[in-house]
Amino acid sequence: SRHAAGRAVAARVRGASAQASTRACVAPPPRWSNLGLFESSDVSYDKACAALARFLADSAGLCADDRVLACGCGAGDELYLYKAEYGLRHVTGFDADPAAAAGFTQDLNMRLLHRPAATLRGAFQPGIFNRVLALDAVCHFEDKRAFFADAVALLPPGGTVGVTDVVVAADAPGWLRLALLVMNIPACNHWDPARYEAELTALGLEGVTIVSTG
Repeated sequence: SRHAAGRAVAARVRGASAQASTRACVAPPPRWSNLGLFESSDVSYDKACAALARFLADSAGLCADDRVLACGCGAGDELYLYKAEYGLRHVTGFDADPAAAAGFTQDLNMRLLHRPAATLRGAFQPGIFNRVLALDAVCHFEDKRAFFADAVALLPPGGTVGVTDVVVAADAPGWLRLALLVMNIPACNHWDPARYEAELTALGLEGVTIVSTG
């Protein structure tokens, strides 16, 4: 079975072996772009963004043997964090912005590719990643359900998909939904917790856990 987690995250893990990188993981100056996890009022934006990345990684149970695909990863800050702090032997990121991949220092075991989310299923061989993550990205994808379906197709049995996302209450006022549209979050991605669980369960995902961060 495959498992999912949605700001919102948790799942059962299945490790896999991979070749270890012998090169040092030296991150460039941060260029984070997510909503962040602000645990106190004096936390800087960069630290809050890194805290949210750790929340996702911890919720998905990352470990050194994992082969991770990070979707919509922007400039790749979370790739460096996952590799350095969790000892990942391989992490691949992709983003629709060509400048993100162009400015990233590629490595045999850490790379960032220029690809739209809609091309996910055809871009990678099924089974080479055992965890698919998306840090505050799926809400901006053209079709969030299609992303999860593609993730399911890529993962091996026991694999995990974990995301942080904007989860919208079923009774959210119209002005809030309008604000989300202005923030480039299409109406088709305004999922409440019940729909999240129903959509992922319908795709064959199990152990769906939704955790609120605020």
